[in-house]
Amino acid sequence: MPKLPAYRSNQLTGWVSIPEKQGFGWVLRLTLSNRLSVSVPVRVKTQDRGWTQFFYAELDGLTPWQLDQLEARRILQPAQPHAETVAA
Repeated sequence: MPKLPAYRSNQLTGWVSIPEKQGFGWVLRLTLSNRLSVSVPVRVKTQDRGWTQFFYAELDGLTPWQLDQLEARRILQPAQPHAETVAA
């Protein structure tokens, strides 16, 4: 089960547990220029019965134009396709 650090008055007071069936999200606001920004949701995913967790940017809600802008400014670096090998 993922846990988030809990702070009060800038001091760590404990950890808040997030049940696996409870979803949550953050929004990362990326500034592209003085007048343009893109908001990207950040999610958490758990694996190995909750022992392993990682955070990722969820790009499903972005428009193709926004994705192009993120790539053009090198904020988003596309993954390279894996080279497939064919067994003879």
